[in-house]
Amino acid sequence: MIDAAITSPGGIRVGATFRWVAQIVGQKMETKGAVTAYDPPRAYARKSTSGPFPVSGGLTCEAVAGGTRVTQTVDAEPGGFFKLAEGLLMKQVQGQWDKSLKKLKQVLKA
Repeated sequence: MIDAAITSPGGIRVGATFRWVAQIVGQKMETKGAVTAYDPPRAYARKSTSGPFPVSGGLTCEAVAGGTRVTQTVDAEPGGFFKLAEGLLMKQVQGQWDKSLKKLKQVLKA
């Protein structure tokens, strides 16, 4: 992820819109979307409304012994070039999520 921002007034809530920019398989891409569920601090979900391919997903947090379990889900339907490079795409996206979650864990422990 290179950049992300809420694009509607009123902060994060169901129906709020956002945009994010990511570097995927060497391509800089912008996706716009909307929040489809928001239940702080437990969960949120989102769905793209424009971008290189449809994507939806969410994040849940649950208390476990000694910490918090964070579960990220993503459902994407790559097409065109991205369909051909799906294996590479998924490997890169998984690596980015792993780095992001590791950084989040460091920030939360600080």
